[in-house]
Formats: sequence, structure tokens, C-alpha cells
Amino acid sequence: MNKIYLGLGVILMAGLAGCSSAAGTAAGNGPGPRGAGGTSAEIGTGTGSGEAPFGASAAGGSTAAPPAGLPSETGQTLSFLPPSAGARYVYVANPERDTVSIIDSTTLAITEVTTGDTPTYLATVPGQDVALVLNVGSHTLSVLRATTMDNNPIAVVPNANTISISPDGLHAVAWFDASQTSTSTTQTNSITQTGSNQDVSVIALSSAGDTSISMTVGYLPSAVVFSSDGAAAFVVTGDGISSLRFANVTEPAIAPLTRIDNPAATLVSADAGVSVDAGVPQDAESSVDGGSSSDSGASSIPTTVPAGTDEPTDVSVTPDGHYAIARRDGTSELLLVDLSANVVTSLKLSSPVTDLKMSPSGTQAYAVLRAESKLVELDIPAGFTDSTHRTTWQLANETVGSVTISAGGKYAVLYTTAVPIKSLVILDLEASASSTPQLVELQKAIAAVAISPDETTALVLHTKDAGSPTETGLDPDTQLDRSYGYSLVRLADGFAKLQITPANPNPFAITPLSEYIFVLLRDDTAGVRIAERISLTSFLANDFSLGSPPTSIAALSSAIHKVFVGQDYSDGRISFIDWVTGDVDTVTGFALNGGIQQ
Repeated sequence: MNKIYLGLGVILMAGLAGCSSAAGTAAGNGPGPRGAGGTSAEIGTGTGSGEAPFGASAAGGSTAAPPAGLPSETGQTLSFLPPSAGARYVYVANPERDTVSIIDSTTLAITEVTTGDTPTYLATVPGQDVALVLNVGSHTLSVLRATTMDNNPIAVVPNANTISISPDGLHAVAWFDASQTSTSTTQTNSITQTGSNQDVSVIALSSAGDTSISMTVGYLPSAVVFSSDGAAAFVVTGDGISSLRFANVTEPAIAPLTRIDNPAATLVSADAGVSVDAGVPQDAESSVDGGSSSDSGASSIPTTVPAGTDEPTDVSVTPDGHYAIARRDGTSELLLVDLSANVVTSLKLSSPVTDLKMSPSGTQAYAVLRAESKLVELDIPAGFTDSTHRTTWQLANETVGSVTISAGGKYAVLYTTAVPIKSLVILDLEASASSTPQLVELQKAIAAVAISPDETTALVLHTKDAGSPTETGLDPDTQLDRSYGYSLVRLADGFAKLQITPANPNPFAITPLSEYIFVLLRDDTAGVRIAERISLTSFLANDFSLGSPPTSIAALSSAIHKVFVGQDYSDGRISFIDWVTGDVDTVTGFALNGGIQQ
């Protein structure tokens, strides 16, 4: 059943939420911390420091070195849950009208609330009908709970364009993310034209009254992650990690910064296999958390700096907020950051690290050494100083440079995006150390990998070669290489199914209980406007035609069992697809008085 509801025109300004491993991640928060969730996946298993070669026993087997001079591994931005999706309601910012339209997914009733001057950037509390919107014209933030705005807007830092919300919904951080800007905005070249990108607002959320306190953090923030208990936020910056421990954020101050751009750190050789001290404390910044970093104030920074001066990347924070890990792109160096003691420990592995991930529990780090086809597991923190707390897997004859770990830490997937390799490796992290990884042959090269929340299925987005797949005279392999598509891989046994699509299958959303994946297909030249639903039980796909080009998608709660699809339409258009019944309801134009016309 397909219904269309009409109202008075309001421009739809809904954005996409990205999910990428390049930004810092806290277990349970997912990457890209704007109140949107996501899934990821990665690799590792075993105990001690022994090697378990892929396709051979630990005592034998040959290893072919991957091609030299490969480019860096790349991560494709994956859209999971856009920040305008609540549990029941969809929130749409209308900057030209100074309002937010709130659409009830069950009744299709529309409420319009005036929030402030030019509401533009919007995020929702995970799993709740609570929305936060930045009013860029008045430098304020408004909080909407269900369909009302209970409290007055609160002041936030002027250049904020991103809202990160803690999983418990009690705190948020408003900050400037240079990656969200473009040359068409007032912020260019990753730097604000006026003001500072180092100003953030820490927001305490309460229906009795929302409050905001401004803080100064390190240079050029790139991500905000939260501890699992919701007690702290950590701002990943170009020069380190700034700690915001909420109980001690009582007035404007400089947040404690642990520098990791060129830290003074103990340098550990992975080949030496010796235990060393835990690292050298750095000079303490002005502290608002009263942590051990400021107790003595007597530590000095040595003049020597460890090898590898590239900016740290793949920064992750443990769920308890105690440690962070990072790597330096193009080097073999790993960094362990003690956020409580303000200490950095540097470890050099045997070849450049092309990807680094943290287990969901925060107890292990996984480093991929593409030049050697190796994965190294390190216990946190002991693995950074003691070789007996490291395990290495040799993946013979396979080029792997990226790793993804499932949400519960059961499975790991290894692959490369640097060259068109048509295979991946699955490792069961809960199996014994002697278990053999699965090599899965695919039909197309890999652009990105995601894993369903229930850890049963991997969604593999594929690359597309230049040229038309319908050109005459092409062989079947070339036709496939020139086509868009994705594969579904069953992680338990490696069964894979390829689905060819008429357009790039991204963004996508996975339903909360992992029943379905929805991908959006858009090609304006060819008139492709499709939401494709894929069953994760049968791997069968069904297409839903849309009235306008799709722009965003998100899954609402399991009780509602609907996804919403935002579309590019002058008066605003959103379609709700019931993933159980297949019914589609569409709202076109958002009414001034909250009413709709059928």
C-alpha cells in the first residue's frame, strides 16, 4: 500500500550521518559520534606471541609479500542512522523558517516548532525522541522532547556545527568539525574565518533545565567519544586528546590535553620483546578533573621525540575512558595514551601499520601490517610494553590492510581497499587459537565493510571500474567490474551473495534487530530512485520505488518497525517504509499548523 500526504511547503534540510573508522571510537558509541549509531567489524585471536598462518600450520607454510608501494587504505563514508531520527518521530530543521518540523511516523501528523534563528544542525539522543538543534544565527541550542520545546534555547560557542550526544542522553558536546564545511560556507580550509575551532560547549541535558558551559580544547577537533558510563567525553584533536569529565566541568576552563602529535614517550621496539616502563608523563595542562595528571606538576618533557611524526589517526578510547590508542599513518608506530596519568607510550612494530582498531570491550587493540600480511593483537595496556601480551596471525598469500570488528567482538574481517583484491578473511575471535580463518572469494573488489548488530552478516560495498557495463563486446568479468553492487557474507561459514545494482548502494541502514538492511540507490541521469530492502535471513532483495531522489535513511525503533527515507524535493518529502508489511506512506510538504491533507 502506498499513500501520499500533502501539506504546505517547507524546504527539507536533512543531512546524512557518516560512520568511519578514521575517527575516534568508544565501544558502544560507534564512529562519527553525532547521536547516530552504527556497526563495524575487525580481526584477531589466539594467546601468547605465537603465529598462526592462514592456510598453513604454525610450523609451516609460505608467505607471499603484498605488492610494494600501495596507497593508503581508504574508508568509504557509510550512512547508518541520520541524526534526525528518533524512536518514533523524525525531526527536520527548516533554516529559512526558523523552525523544526516534527513528523509522527505512526500517524503522519506534523508539528512545527519555532526554535531560534536559523536552526541548521540537528542530532537526536540515541533511541529516544529527544532532538538537539543548533541555531547558527543566534549561537544557541534548542532541545525538543517529543513534539515540544520545554526550555528556552541555551547559548553555545559561535562556530559550532556538530552535536555529539552521550549514549545515556544526559550530556552533549557542541563543537566545530572542519570536515563538515565546504567552500560555500563561511568556514573554509578547515579553519573558521573568525573565532576559534578550539571552543566547545558541554551541555547537561535535563527536562528541568538544560545548561551549557564553554571549554577550550586542542587544535582542530575531529571527533568526540564518550566513556561507556557516560561520565566523560574525549575530544580527539590534531595535537592530542582533550578530556571533559562532566562532574568537574563546573565553569569555563581549559580541558586537560594529552598531546599525541609529537609526544614525549617511551619508545618500545616490538622486535626486542622486552618490558619497559609505562611511559613518560607530560606537562599537565590546567585541569578541571582533578586527575593524577596534575598531582605533582614536576614532570618534564624530554627533548627526544619518537620516530614517526605524522599526525595520529585511528584514535580510539576505551569504554572506561582510561586509555586511548592511535597510530601514525605511514609508520610502524602505535601510541598508548593513559588519559588519567597523562602518559603516552610508543611502540614500533616490524612494518607500517595500515589500520588500527579497538575491541568493543576496550581490552585489545588490533593492528594490520599490510606489508607482511599480518594482524597483531595487543592487550591494553600490557601489550604495548610486554611482548608476551601480543599475538600475531600470519595471513599467507593474502593482501590485507584494513580490519573491522563486529559489535560484540565475536568476528573480525580483514580486507584491503588499496588494490582491487576480490576476497576477504573472516576470523572467529571466540574460537580457539588454532582455529583456521576463512578465506571468502568475492566477485568484485571492496570499497567498505560493515557488520550487522547481531554479528551474523557482513555487508560488503564494492568498487566500480570506469565505463559502462553494457558496452558491447565486454567479457563477463569486465561487465561485473564496471557495475555497482554489494555482497552479503554469512560470517559463520563464509557464504556470499552478490547483488548488482543500477546505482551506488549508499547510504544504508540496518534495522535494530538485524532483520533487514536497506540501501538507497540514486542515479538522477538514469532516473533511479529506489530504496532496496534485503532480508538478512534469505538474502533476497525487494525494491521500493520513490517519488524523488533519496538523500537519507534511518531505522526507527523496532516497535515502530519503519525506516524513513528523506528525499530531494523542493517542498520536502519523506517516505516511511514498514519493513514488516512493506507498506509505504509518504509525506510531501510540511504544514504550518501541523495538519496534513491526504
